[in-house]
Amino acid sequence: MRVAFVMALLTLGCEEPAPTPRPAPAPPAPEEVTTPAAPDPTPAPPPACALRAPSTWIEGAPDDGTLALRVVDEQGTAVVMDDAGRATRRAFDADAAPVGAPIALELGGARALLALEGGERGTLMLARGSCAEEAHCLLARLLDDDASRLAAPLPGPLRTTRRMATARRVYFAWTAEGGHAGLDIFTLGDGLGRVRARLGDRAPSDEHPSEILGFAAQNDAWAVLWRRGVLESADSEVFLTTDVAHRSVHALHDTLAIDAMARTNREVSLIATFEFSRPHFLRLDPRADEPLSAREIPAGEPPPEPFSERARAFLDVDAEGLWLHRQSAAGDALHPPVRVSPSTTAAALARLDTARYIVAWIEDREVRGRVVDCDVSEPGT
Repeated sequence: MRVAFVMALLTLGCEEPAPTPRPAPAPPAPEEVTTPAAPDPTPAPPPACALRAPSTWIEGAPDDGTLALRVVDEQGTAVVMDDAGRATRRAFDADAAPVGAPIALELGGARALLALEGGERGTLMLARGSCAEEAHCLLARLLDDDASRLAAPLPGPLRTTRRMATARRVYFAWTAEGGHAGLDIFTLGDGLGRVRARLGDRAPSDEHPSEILGFAAQNDAWAVLWRRGVLESADSEVFLTTDVAHRSVHALHDTLAIDAMARTNREVSLIATFEFSRPHFLRLDPRADEPLSAREIPAGEPPPEPFSERARAFLDVDAEGLWLHRQSAAGDALHPPVRVSPSTTAAALARLDTARYIVAWIEDREVRGRVVDCDVSEPGT
């Protein structure tokens, strides 16, 4: 009995405590499954215009300066001017590379550069400013002849303008505050000449502001389409004033804008925009009150002659920078706007050929320029 008791104690004393069970492993986290993005069935088209690397043309330019370009046979000139008539010019080539050294020049009394225009006989620099005892003047000088200068007093601040050059002449149509309207014709050659044509025979008035709608010239023949009075006013009128006649054009009373205009010796052709319809193509006889013909241009149809191969390009500046727009002669966009530069200061545009442009702007006190090469399958300007 004693032996059995001892054996029982030995048996109990030799037992080890039961091991603590290990916790069950946590289940693995589920794998995150990312659904691949579906491919875009309509990828974005390539850019309509290629932007070449910009070049610096002029250093030390005024941030608030005005800028103008002119290109002849793929050789160009840029001029930047401050508000005291001090200017700098620089030549550039078809790749927007600067040529030669900058050249300083001045135009006394000038406050802002308006344009560089010219034909076979030179380049005319146009500016607005003051002259003698007149507060408002149109100032002009030949770019390569410092002695060839003219000052034409204006009846008030400029309101709207249009300009064009032929081989021997530069035309500058303008309206000024107070209902004034006129056309200055500059003759290039041996020196510089100017004559002024008054538009219409009505007395100017503040109640009837004037607006230039379109201008065209061919050699010595010219035509100005302009409005007297506010568009919404019942007594406003649209006039066609030419080198041979002056007529009211009732068919254009409600036009918003003129997208294209051409002058021949016998007639004037134009494309007009209206608020509630497609643009219209009109042919006008300068001596007749009614159009020779008028028709709407359907969407998708190319503009008729002489505008079938013509388009226009223009610049626009907003908070995001400088944009190039191209439109057909009927005002239809050829492609989305192209952002040329982040700059929001003064800019200028000139055409190299069918759809290649030089664009210049002021940035960080420098005048910079670049080539913008657009789709040549579209009509050019």
